Amino acid sequence: DVIVVEGQPDYSSKADTNVLRIGAWVSPVPGNWNNKGNKDYITLEAYQDVKDSGINHIYALYENANIAAMTKASQYCTELGIKYLGRDTNFDVDPVLLELEEGDFRARAESYMNLEGFGGHLITDEPGASKFERLGKLKKYYEKEFPGKEFYVNLFPTYASLSQLECDSYEEYIDKYIMYVQPDFVSLDHYALMVDGYGKYKITEDVLSNLEIVATKCKDAGIPMYNFMQTMSYSATSRCPDESEVRWQVMTNLAYGSKSIQYFCYFTPLEFKDGEGTPAMIDKEGNKTPQYYAVQAVNRELALIDEAYLEFDWDATMVVSGTNSTSTNKAFLQLEYALTEHEMIKSVVASEDALVGTFTGKDNRTAFLITNFSDPKIGNNNTVSITFYNATHALVYHYGVAEYVELNNGRLDYTLDKGDGIFVIPYR
Repeated sequence: DVIVVEGQPDYSSKADTNVLRIGAWVSPVPGNWNNKGNKDYITLEAYQDVKDSGINHIYALYENANIAAMTKASQYCTELGIKYLGRDTNFDVDPVLLELEEGDFRARAESYMNLEGFGGHLITDEPGASKFERLGKLKKYYEKEFPGKEFYVNLFPTYASLSQLECDSYEEYIDKYIMYVQPDFVSLDHYALMVDGYGKYKITEDVLSNLEIVATKCKDAGIPMYNFMQTMSYSATSRCPDESEVRWQVMTNLAYGSKSIQYFCYFTPLEFKDGEGTPAMIDKEGNKTPQYYAVQAVNRELALIDEAYLEFDWDATMVVSGTNSTSTNKAFLQLEYALTEHEMIKSVVASEDALVGTFTGKDNRTAFLITNFSDPKIGNNNTVSITFYNATHALVYHYGVAEYVELNNGRLDYTLDKGDGIFVIPYR
């Protein structure tokens, strides 16, 4: 018999301490960047909007070596209780930096480094593997200069070319990064919501494979995985997501145990030309877009599920082909370690394709993150029936609400909306 932990689980006491890291690329931009004549958006009001969106880590892009701008942003973040990752282009991966004396980095950052809102530095984005050895040396130096601050690097997704990765495979790319840099986390940016050349909606076929590779290697290394969600269209083949598509991205990542949800982008990149895509959560004139409110709604749900979710660590993910599916999902076919069964699950049936992330908690309980994996733009609501061995009840988090549910002979029936997911903890 499978052991199911007895007693009603309650994680409400963790609500204030278990806070999911929610990040976003492109903080409110400094004035007259690159002589573009743009307005200065580093204001308390602009950073209040960041906080109100549910983002708690915001990443600089245009501050470059603008110490005054980073200081002001760090001050606002300190006041509002969020973290700011600065960008100083003098903190590069050039080996000459390794000859700096102790304290040289700190001297540059003296005006902001001790502010509570300063969370660390964005070091580099999407480096090839040739930079990893130098990044590893730089990280050791950085940790002496800024103890407790994030040495933030973001990596390529699986759809990058081998010449970009500078490796023979994506697996080798991640392995080398972990080996040389010894990071505190692995962050990547896989944008899955696309349209083809005929205007038809599609999802990248390698999205789950990418998550599986990084999640598995992070589990083996004992470090968390972070990934980016798109909040804008940035090309002719990418989508601007609505709320269900934002939620779909988030739930898909949670099903693979991601410990940080990150958004691309918060403020619309200044160099994006009109017609190249859509604005991000905030347009170039500082106005909120529909995506701002979509992200805000999903983040409010995350702020209520994280009390339980962060008590658990990801084990593996099961894929379920929907009874309405006419063929196997191409994203499922690329997976190497997908579960076909779980010792606590007697059966699981879904009308649409679904993911079942499996987790083990600090209290030895088992949890499941169940998602509707059908494309929110063209898929349907998903009727899921999952039957657990030896469980009589379940704690279910849905749309941020925690509910205790009595099971029918171990069976939980749920209808998941488009892009929707639930976090389930069965018990006796």
